[in-house]
Amino acid sequence: MADPGKTRYDPSIWWEYLATSPKYDRFGNQDTFKAKILAKANDNGDTIFYVRIEDDDMPHKQYLEDPVSLSKADQNEPIKSALLIYGLHSQIKIPSGKTIDASLDIDDEILVRCLKGDNGDKFSLQNLEYVDLLKKNDNNKTTSTPPPAASSLSFNSAPVFQPTPASPPQPAIQAAPPPAAAPAPPPPVIPSTTGLAGTLQQRYFQLEFTPGPNLQQKKDLARYIYSKMKFAGLGDSIIYGIMANAYVESGFNPWIVSQKPNEVSLGLWQCNVGRLGIYKRKTQEFVNREAILNIPRPIIIGYEYDEIPYFAGGLITKEYGYDNSRSISAETYRSNPAAYQDRTYNIYDVVTNRDNQINFVIARAKSMLQHLGISIDDNSIDAGDWANWWLIYFEQPGTPHSRIGAVQSVKRLLVDV
Repeated sequence: MADPGKTRYDPSIWWEYLATSPKYDRFGNQDTFKAKILAKANDNGDTIFYVRIEDDDMPHKQYLEDPVSLSKADQNEPIKSALLIYGLHSQIKIPSGKTIDASLDIDDEILVRCLKGDNGDKFSLQNLEYVDLLKKNDNNKTTSTPPPAASSLSFNSAPVFQPTPASPPQPAIQAAPPPAAAPAPPPPVIPSTTGLAGTLQQRYFQLEFTPGPNLQQKKDLARYIYSKMKFAGLGDSIIYGIMANAYVESGFNPWIVSQKPNEVSLGLWQCNVGRLGIYKRKTQEFVNREAILNIPRPIIIGYEYDEIPYFAGGLITKEYGYDNSRSISAETYRSNPAAYQDRTYNIYDVVTNRDNQINFVIARAKSMLQHLGISIDDNSIDAGDWANWWLIYFEQPGTPHSRIGAVQSVKRLLVDV
């Protein structure tokens, strides 16, 4: 429970009060708020609005710069504006065919409804519902260069190519010209899929988007990950430790496929999709790794904790996927490769989605920290110890090698312009 002596504007506990304490709950039964449309996109026929809630007590106003004002003030940072808009603000999705005011556009003021959040949170700020138009701002459009469209940030979603005909439609926001500050990489080289890959790993090699992000795009993605984790309430030491593992596992390439023989791991934290995935207790192998890396006693996970993720990629397909996107084993694929072409495409699409992996990682970190009784914004433990902690309980290597050195690499990447 949070310290009642702290103000509800203290960032470390603000959302906890909002979610759990009637005494400090300023909103009561209110679930509708005024919001401003920041950007508009088309997603395979659906309309997506990116919006900023204008209430002074909501996190958008509390913690995030106004990206419209930022865009007006500084023409040299379109990527930063786009990260704020597309990465940290809320979405309203209007499905194709649903009737709303067709004139809705950027800078309009609208009324939105916040839906109930997960894990006791009062609101979910990821997706909102449109309620009504409050004010048109046709004469108040910004004359500055707008931030790039979501799909022109090439790390935001993988380049789109069509699956085999039986596959369900894949979301694809229409691309806009890339910003001069960060030109998009050359078109991906997609291996021919006319021949069936004989093994599951070879199939994912066929699907891997290449080339990966360039150095500047990796820096931008690292800052985006840091921002999302910070917004979720995690402390810097924990964030650096978790990000150090992404640095070693993928080099901040969200689309990469593991090169290790017979391993089918994907994305930022190389989440294994070789099985469906399960949560369970630690084994003696974890104890051996804890001793090898000298994990501090306060952060050693106990045997009673039964939510350690095994085959994290498989868990992501269950928790963030859809029909025909559940993980399959190498043996199942090898028994009939032709039957699993669309399904493996869907698995790759779900697990290499950067937000799916980031959100999963944040949820796992919070769960383990809660078990330990450690505040999620704790900075008393060194980032290097957190890096090895994450290596043991999330990455789960056969033979662990310390990742303390990777922490400094992450810090340099975050501050290097």
